[in-house]
Amino acid sequence: MTVYEVYGAGKFHDHALAQLLRETEVSESGYSIVAAVGVPGAGKSTLLNQIFGTTFPEGATAAALSAHGGGESAGGAGLRDQAPREGAVRASRAEPLSRSLLLAQPPRDVIVLDVDGLGAADADPTAGGMAVGADKREERARAQRKTAVDLAVALADVIVFNVRMHDLPRSRASGMRQLRSALETYLRLRAAGMLSREAPNSAARHKRLLFVAVRDFDDDDASREDVTAAFLEDFAAMWNRLTKPARFVQTRYTELFDIKLVTLPHAKHRTVDFMLRVGELQRQFLDPTADLHLFRTVSGSGPAAAAAGGAYANVIPSNELALHADSVYKSLREAEREAVEALYGKEGAAAAAVNSAELEAAYRCDQISSYIFSQFLENVRTWKSRAEDGRIIENFGRDADALVNDSLAEYDKDAAAFANTRSYGRKRAELRAAMLNDLRTIYAKQVLKLREVAFDRFKLALTRVQVTDRVEKDVERQIKAAEKYFVEQAELLKCRDAPRTAAAAASPAASGALAWRHDVERRALIDAMREVATERLQFARLQGAYVPIQRQPVQCSFHYMHPHPFGMDSRLDRPTHADPMRYEPNAGTRAVNTMRAASVHQGNTRIKLSGKVQPMSGGKSSDLVFRN
Repeated sequence: MTVYEVYGAGKFHDHALAQLLRETEVSESGYSIVAAVGVPGAGKSTLLNQIFGTTFPEGATAAALSAHGGGESAGGAGLRDQAPREGAVRASRAEPLSRSLLLAQPPRDVIVLDVDGLGAADADPTAGGMAVGADKREERARAQRKTAVDLAVALADVIVFNVRMHDLPRSRASGMRQLRSALETYLRLRAAGMLSREAPNSAARHKRLLFVAVRDFDDDDASREDVTAAFLEDFAAMWNRLTKPARFVQTRYTELFDIKLVTLPHAKHRTVDFMLRVGELQRQFLDPTADLHLFRTVSGSGPAAAAAGGAYANVIPSNELALHADSVYKSLREAEREAVEALYGKEGAAAAAVNSAELEAAYRCDQISSYIFSQFLENVRTWKSRAEDGRIIENFGRDADALVNDSLAEYDKDAAAFANTRSYGRKRAELRAAMLNDLRTIYAKQVLKLREVAFDRFKLALTRVQVTDRVEKDVERQIKAAEKYFVEQAELLKCRDAPRTAAAAASPAASGALAWRHDVERRALIDAMREVATERLQFARLQGAYVPIQRQPVQCSFHYMHPHPFGMDSRLDRPTHADPMRYEPNAGTRAVNTMRAASVHQGNTRIKLSGKVQPMSGGKSSDLVFRN
């Protein structure tokens, strides 16, 4: 069968898909699209050729095509280091098994897509580390590879995920991370009604099949049941972490996808067993009489029958498939444009569109920050679980700071090629704010628990307070101690760079990060402690064990019109002939010292308390003492 390049070099070739449908005479209804994705070097294209009878380029042939601009290597070997490997989607029609089967029961037409979109280096969508001169070429090629995977997953009724057994636990090496991004795109398109004739808000009935082909399987290492269970567990965890549209937030993956996992032995070390297994898969896909045939016969025709049957039949008539695929591709491009608008606004996006480097930076920085944030969420999952259980996490503030800093350092490394763009700084600030806000929820739950702990400490200390005439002061001291403990521990739980006040959170530097505050819980703690203390004192009083001290009021008044409210001052007042005077030649130092001890300083003024004042400046203490 002829192979057509539907997508390559960053362009969608709708005429190639239309030509494939026209020349192979695909029926208008009752056909399915099978798309295969996987990292290079795992034999994806070879497996497709063996199962469907296609002629997709393999190994060195595909690598040569990639080196000469003809698309990415389907086999992943050879010349990929000489030039950036571009994403590509090649299409062909499956070859029927035999003429007799065709006459006995016509099989369903199958369009096969060989997708070159995953790579060992960029299965992680944030992989970087290139020279500056090669950055733009490689980033452009990486964006094209992502588009290829997103496009194929959006069009496919059956997604064949080709993965080596030893790569299954490693999401980066297996390509699961790139598949996750493609599933997020698929959900967004499906929620918008782009993938079927259903209304955007109608019930989802058309399920798709994720067909996982585990290569190099060795039953001595693990059983097929164990491998299946492990994959389903990982896929369910990945599904829960997907960024979903509102329509699919509560949707389980089993409502949209069926998952079938098959194992294949090593193609070289166990060639006979491998070919026998390939034969079984061939019958499952192409033999309508096989017991495990994937495409069950559906009564009727057209999209309604296909949707009702649930046999992985495409709901788009074949004569409209090229137009439909083109609209999906345009939607993917529109998503990139919207990502730029989200960063700059419409006017800024128009200006950024003129600068292709800025446009690419907006798209790539968004992808990088989304990936790093997803990894961050995975890392804090244990903290969230412990906080939900009402536990205080030891060294939370310090460890949270380290996690945020490590995530930002990873962003800086992966997005280093765009460090001089506006998108780089803006997405970095948004990533930091998103991480701090997520950690803030964990902090808030711990503060509530910390308030309980501080309150329990206070109640325990209150039981040790003896009822004496100082009991009120002792209780107040325990309240202060519990409050101090709460504040100190709450500060230790905070991230160092998190905003502490509402004003700091409202500043542009916060970029949307919310304030980490504990003042509400602090006031609630103090009120609760005072309420308990009051109840305890009242109870002790009723029992007669505590009699509060009756304090008498002290009154003191001053009047500004009194000329000498505090008596005479020798520094300011001069004696006159009208003042009573008494000469005491033997008064000496004793009298002066006595009067000096009986005087009080208020600022620079000496106030008489005993009714006597010192002699005026310059006088002799042994010569003169005057009274008021």
